[in-house]
Amino acid sequence: MNKNIRSLTIAAFLRCIYAAIEYAPTSQLRLHAINHVRDPVMFRSITQLCDSTNWDENASIGAKYIRVMRNVVKLPPDHGTETTDMLMHYELIAIVLQKVLAQIVDKMKKDIQLTHSD
Repeated sequence: MNKNIRSLTIAAFLRCIYAAIEYAPTSQLRLHAINHVRDPVMFRSITQLCDSTNWDENASIGAKYIRVMRNVVKLPPDHGTETTDMLMHYELIAIVLQKVLAQIVDKMKKDIQLTHSD
């Protein structure tokens, strides 16, 4: 598949996940969508899918991924502590943040003007 088409398809997929979480008609459906993304296999698959685009800046894959995942890792108010199985999720998100921010830092070192998508 063409790289641009793959990136745009993944960007659309991330928008759909975000909409399912952010605009769910009920809190129960919102929690259901979050729990699906929290599933370790799903979480890892989404991360690998986005990584396959090398966090394409033109499609804002990194920003969309982070926007989705901030809802997934947000601790619900009724929970006092986080479960240990979420550690892998936090580690993967930290790696993603490092990769995405490295791209921005490289641009800044080369004195390239940052755009809105950056």
